[in-house]
Amino acid sequence: MIDSVAGRPAAIEAFAAYAVRTLGAAIERSAERRGRTFDPVRSLYVADAEAFEILRAGADAEPLVDIGQPPANSLPPVLLGLSRFELATLAFLAGIAVIPRVERVIGFLHDDLTRRSVTPGLLLDLFAAGLDERARALDALGPDGLLARLRLIQSLPEEQASSTRVQIDPGFFSRLRGSTELDRRLGSFAALIPPGKERLSTDVRPAIGKPTVLWGADGDALAGAVRAYATASHQAQLRVAAETPVELLGLAAREALWDGALLAVATATPHEALQAGRALGGLPVAALIEAPAGIATLEGFAHHRVGNAARRAETASIAQPLPYGRRLIARRGLERLILPAAKLRALRSIAARVEHRETVLGAWKLESGSSAGGIRCLFAGPPGTGKTLAAEAIAAQLERDLYVIDISTVVSKYIGETEKILAKVFTEAARAGVCLFFDEADALFGKRGEQKDAHDKYANVETAYLLQAIDAYPDLVVLATNMRNNLDDALSRRIDVFVDFPMPDLEARRRLWTLALAQAPHEAADLGRVAQQFALSGGGIQNAALAAAYAAAGESRAIGLLDLLRACRDEFAKSGKVAGRVELGDRYDALRGEG
Repeated sequence: MIDSVAGRPAAIEAFAAYAVRTLGAAIERSAERRGRTFDPVRSLYVADAEAFEILRAGADAEPLVDIGQPPANSLPPVLLGLSRFELATLAFLAGIAVIPRVERVIGFLHDDLTRRSVTPGLLLDLFAAGLDERARALDALGPDGLLARLRLIQSLPEEQASSTRVQIDPGFFSRLRGSTELDRRLGSFAALIPPGKERLSTDVRPAIGKPTVLWGADGDALAGAVRAYATASHQAQLRVAAETPVELLGLAAREALWDGALLAVATATPHEALQAGRALGGLPVAALIEAPAGIATLEGFAHHRVGNAARRAETASIAQPLPYGRRLIARRGLERLILPAAKLRALRSIAARVEHRETVLGAWKLESGSSAGGIRCLFAGPPGTGKTLAAEAIAAQLERDLYVIDISTVVSKYIGETEKILAKVFTEAARAGVCLFFDEADALFGKRGEQKDAHDKYANVETAYLLQAIDAYPDLVVLATNMRNNLDDALSRRIDVFVDFPMPDLEARRRLWTLALAQAPHEAADLGRVAQQFALSGGGIQNAALAAAYAAAGESRAIGLLDLLRACRDEFAKSGKVAGRVELGDRYDALRGEG
């Protein structure tokens, strides 16, 4: 009944034979019934006796056609797990799709020549028995049944009636006829990738019917984890792009099942991952959903965290660009920070939150302050106290890159444009799996005020949008500011960890000077003296050390006290301060004339 195709797999041939038997049995039994009850004008009226007979017989109804057994152990993979009713329905629809003068045959089966389409009622009459089985069969034909979710059938409204016609999906029927091409509706969204030959190790284990969400690394590392599993299991992978409409994922699952492939779905945000998981949940396919952003709060899904270390080793010298900022490969760790012990504990707790949130939010079911399970941090303190360095150190501990936002490029004078730019920033950051860092955050998250004109209104809208965006961002966001009091009050509620960076005390300044010039020739006593006399921040000390080192290197000598004093004096001047006798000591007269 289904067209013969040279070289068609035995499983398709077996199903084709099953389709022929099913359709033949349906016609034969319909002919028997028609012979017993034939009435040439039946479609024009319903007799009283017939109505009462239908009512009485409903609960005891037997299927018109004995379905028989499907081909044992020889079904195409996509048909495994279907019920006998579902298999018979597919076989019948496949057979009916190719016979000539099909409308007359369908009318014959309905025992009503005015009915020209296969309807759910006809399928239930043919293949379901009793009210309970008919109810289950009706669910199987509905939008939540496997037949519809895997795009094996189509249910379309009748043009001139309030009923529904059911037909085999054209793409699936093409597969049954022997096509080896992916369904054209997937277009450029999907590609079938053969298994690799290289030996890769992986601990990813997707379960049939329960999508596994990969998260925690950048997109390339996640794709590598999928490739490793496909190679280890000797499977091809059907790779689905992030922009694929969610309604096509069932179709992709069908194609993956047909080709015996692993289904790999790339997503850009937790929301997309959640949609993909829901679309694929319960389908008999092994699916891996790649979500570069943190995903541990999505309940009902298997989670697998993929590390980024291997990817960092491959790309240590090539930082991929990101829009509206710079991507910084984090190399300096927390050991570079000279801070009070309590501040260091708070910074370490940030990394701990990211590393253990799958346990706390997933396994232990605690609720996150963020709707997406992200971590929001605020670093406040005077300039040069280590806020940016701390963000880099946390990223380094997490083996992530740091995405430093350029405020000047995201703020636009055009209404609504800033929000569009920021939406792209958050999307790209989530896709790349980086730590997001907003320096000078008060420029974006400023306090909302009274709306006196249109400018105030849209400034408030921008702040409101940003507050919602960091609440929905699924990974680590660090905000830094020199003016905490200028931040909007609503931001405080959304902050998970707040760290106040103080100006370094004398002991901290000594350690900072020693760390800054650890590899350069200098007199240790000189460092102690300038640390005591100049109350500089950590950033100021770094700048002064660099200036003094260049001055000494230019004359091919060690760094001396005079070099340090000049550099500190100039650093003071940057902040509007004047170095006097207290700071310059006995070198005051010698250096005063230079200023």
